[in-house]
Amino acid sequence: MLGAQGLSAEARAEFFAGIDLAVNGVAIVVQLLATRILLPRYGAAPLLMIAGLLAFSGVGALALLHSALLLSAVQVTTRGLAFSIVLPARESLYTQVDREMRYKAKNFIDTVVYRGADMVTSWSYFAVVGLGLTLGQVSAAWLPVAAVYLGACIWLLRMQGAPPPVARPDAERQP
Repeated sequence: MLGAQGLSAEARAEFFAGIDLAVNGVAIVVQLLATRILLPRYGAAPLLMIAGLLAFSGVGALALLHSALLLSAVQVTTRGLAFSIVLPARESLYTQVDREMRYKAKNFIDTVVYRGADMVTSWSYFAVVGLGLTLGQVSAAWLPVAAVYLGACIWLLRMQGAPPPVARPDAERQP
């Protein structure tokens, strides 16, 4: 979009630097004012749900109304919340499991899931752009991915409200 506007490389760099500055500002403000209060009070699932809803609605808005300003607002919102809400909420989920499982799961998620998702996202983006799709069409193509993220948040929210599983005695050990 910025290339189509004929902006110089320096102007595009300033634009993206402004987005990064806004992301960091949002992250700091939200963490200081909201996350530290909401996470202990409501747990991880509702906070992840907020981020999931905003990601889904942001991608949906881009599918309908595509502009550089809306794209930057969606990026600032989703990335700012990823740093200020999603990351602390996700890290708090690791406190529910024992130490060995925590390090194995965290290592797998941080390397395989996140780096794999980055790779698949990059490949998918270039494949979709190679088809000549507009930003609105690309956003519409990402709506199912955002819906899966939102579905995972809903599932986690239900799991948080469910009672913990009861350990059943082994049938073979009856006295």
